[in-house]
Amino acid sequence: MPFFEIGGVRLHYTVAGDGSPIVFLAGMTLDSAVWHGVAEQMKRKYQAIGVDVRGSGHSDAPRGVYSIDIMANEVGHLVSEKAAGSAVVVGHSMGGFVAMMLALAQPERVKGLVLMATSPIGVPIDPGVAAVINQTAGPYEEIVRSVANTGMGPRIQREQPQAIERFIQARCNVPPRGVGATGQRAAIQGFDIRDRLNRISCPCRVIHGTSDAIIPIERGRALASALPRADFYPLAEVGHFPQVEAPSVLSRLIAGFMDGLTSRPRSGVG
Repeated sequence: MPFFEIGGVRLHYTVAGDGSPIVFLAGMTLDSAVWHGVAEQMKRKYQAIGVDVRGSGHSDAPRGVYSIDIMANEVGHLVSEKAAGSAVVVGHSMGGFVAMMLALAQPERVKGLVLMATSPIGVPIDPGVAAVINQTAGPYEEIVRSVANTGMGPRIQREQPQAIERFIQARCNVPPRGVGATGQRAAIQGFDIRDRLNRISCPCRVIHGTSDAIIPIERGRALASALPRADFYPLAEVGHFPQVEAPSVLSRLIAGFMDGLTSRPRSGVG
């Protein structure tokens, strides 16, 4: 199991395939295994690097301050050492926060961004949704199931309920450790880069499920509009976890972004 150490904190990462590197960052408390379906398709042409940020998966969950800035700095060092200095970064939810912060703080590390089910501000709009994703009381499986039932879109709930069960069990196999979840929640609460989005100069692709109850699609549309070089792709009947709900569609969108980095237009569909 490979680890990268920065400032005394060990980050777990996975590598699959060869070619141009793509770094995958998951949402709050999720580990890199959540990208398995996408990485399996991307590794045929690209190098898929999954990273567990501090507090997630098999990475360290140190005591002390957690912030999106700190996570981005740690990921930037990993990109420098393990991804030939720069990469396309795919960020989901909180991973999107980290990806955008990395593009602001270390633009030389980011060839492009694919931002999925994410937002330039961390505070949820809906208090009921906030209560679901911030719950800490009760058996961990019940917490994960509650988040999955809230976050998954109608298509996967209707057509592939077994995929939701696999997601739940995989999360239960690698639960948050120590202060990781608490630290990440605090980091999210303090995140707001709305006034800095115009400084992200790399090409971006924003992907958002039309049925995302955790981060509504309106935030994705607004994010794409505020970024200088972004296009926008809505995914019908998909919720907050496109890498689980629509891995083949997501893989094609990422591959198309990779293939068109040097010639893609400034705006897309949406």
